[in-house]
Amino acid sequence: MKGEIGFVKANVYRFKILEILNKEQMDKNKISKKLRIREKLVEKTLSELEIKKLIKKENRSYKITEKGKKIFNQLRQF
Repeated sequence: MKGEIGFVKANVYRFKILEILNKEQMDKNKISKKLRIREKLVEKTLSELEIKKLIKKENRSYKITEKGKKIFNQLRQF
């Protein structure tokens, strides 16, 4: 769990994407617009989070996993 916390803390967009997905499922285009960053960067970050099983893709949108929620909630306390 500590490895994942460090992983998310190492990149501000990882945390911001978890924050968005903690509220609602969203596709990469909407995430890109909400964060005002390029879709390619969003794709890369989503892929990294998905590999760590912090989020998962359902159809065309992404949602936070239980593991992702635990990590997000721990980071929010800092």
